[in-house]
Amino acid sequence: MTINPKPEKIVPVTWLLSGCLILLICLPGCTQIAGQDEEPTQRINNLTWYLVTFHEDGRVEPVINGTTITAFFNEDLVSGSAGCNQYSASYSGGPDSLTIGSPISTEMYCETPQGIMVQETHYLSMLQRSGSFQINESTLEIADGNGTTILTYTAIPPDLITTWRMITFGTAEGQTWTPGTLTTITLRFNPDGTISGNAGCNDYTGKFQVNRADSLVIGITGMTKMYCGIGGVMELEDAYTAMLRQMRQFSFNDNKLLLSDSTGYMRMLFERKLP
Repeated sequence: MTINPKPEKIVPVTWLLSGCLILLICLPGCTQIAGQDEEPTQRINNLTWYLVTFHEDGRVEPVINGTTITAFFNEDLVSGSAGCNQYSASYSGGPDSLTIGSPISTEMYCETPQGIMVQETHYLSMLQRSGSFQINESTLEIADGNGTTILTYTAIPPDLITTWRMITFGTAEGQTWTPGTLTTITLRFNPDGTISGNAGCNDYTGKFQVNRADSLVIGITGMTKMYCGIGGVMELEDAYTAMLRQMRQFSFNDNKLLLSDSTGYMRMLFERKLP
């Protein structure tokens, strides 16, 4: 592993570490969307859910590659993309029950990828069989009236699932840390809700959960214990891991990922890592 002996800019991080070593030992339990005071279907509201699989007659079928099917629940309406057309339908429910009405949709015809229109018709039909739902971290399962799962979604945006390379991170006041030209910090979001990467010296693993349309929580659960004693790399690593734990918001812009804390005071900018 090659480490840049002189990272471009490393600001002392004592002030940061004193306030940032917050262990997310309750992740994911403390970040569940559900709550005792919530309305019956509040747990699925204000999130874009991305369909992952269909379940029927004991078979599990993934969404056709190159298509995206979504569902956004808001008050008494669910809407989204059925793969080709936009749709909407009324819905109602109790603490875990869910009834979706007959959808209306636009009337475009998509030729590719092959099977997209058949998949769309199938999806809109299966929505109307909804009887209940269950949320586990960032996964939504919709079941029919018999309690059999028919649709599985994730709240994790497909654009997030890749390896990101750190460009810079710091505070709104201009205190910044930038990896040197030979030092690489990476962050990979995986479809199963785990993260992995390299913090400049050591490899780390962890978990993340998407809670709202642009909100997430991140926890580091494991890390190697190498010591790289060159050019302030360990200070850079400590600052990065401490700040990563505090990230609560995310957004995309021009193939870049911006993470920030709940106030927007601390920010981390990444770019997609090339293969």
